Amino acid sequence: MTKNTYTATQIKLLRHRLKAYRERNPGEGRAMLSWEEVSLDMADITGIAVPPERLRQFVEGASRKAGKGPSMLTKERLQAVRDFLLGEEIGLIHADEWEAQPREGYISIMVRIPLADILERGAQALLDRIELDPMALVIEDEELEENP
Repeated sequence: MTKNTYTATQIKLLRHRLKAYRERNPGEGRAMLSWEEVSLDMADITGIAVPPERLRQFVEGASRKAGKGPSMLTKERLQAVRDFLLGEEIGLIHADEWEAQPREGYISIMVRIPLADILERGAQALLDRIELDPMALVIEDEELEENP
């Protein structure tokens, strides 16, 4: 598997979810895990050691060398990140989500924001404006008879 095996969307998904894993898991006496702790967690689950600084560069899209573009991991390390996030222990990426292909003419948007974050930021007003048509949820008796 070469680094071109993954789509740009999948690479973004890996970066986003690895960052989310780090930020949502408190470290010892800190609000989030250190990159070293993330690296150790990943090595425990996948058996592949990725240096903490390489993980940070990958997630932040930082360049190891000026003018060389965003940092990319080796195929083995990229596979380890994927396996880590897709695995049952972590589960931050669902298999269906990983394989999803946007329909022609559509873009793929992957957003995972905890509800508590939305509510804290005052987005409740936005959620209150969403209207559901209750009649659209009603199943007619005829439909029930056809599909028992």
